[in-house]
Amino acid sequence: MSFPGDGSADVLPVGDAGYSKDWSQFDLDSNIALIANPNYLTSYMVGNAMKHGAIGVIFYRQDRGGRYNGAISGTPKVPVLRIRRVHGDSLMSEFEAGCSRVSWS
Repeated sequence: MSFPGDGSADVLPVGDAGYSKDWSQFDLDSNIALIANPNYLTSYMVGNAMKHGAIGVIFYRQDRGGRYNGAISGTPKVPVLRIRRVHGDSLMSEFEAGCSRVSWS
């Protein structure tokens, strides 16, 4: 699955997106959730991002290298992208500097 046509959206960090996360604190409507979890990505995490309006999910392993354990069942209704840690750290730095917009075509 990919983003349709040309567009842009803000990438908003949601931390580790764990089971105790208060998702109501994030305004994900028409934005992309950035999940930095050191261990895994689950359908629960993607589902919560979608439930709160995310049009996509980007995830990476913060503070760790190596393989990422994904446990996503079914087919998400939004694009879900795994990126390398160096790119996730770069997105976080850009967000912290006030530049959170990404574009695609």
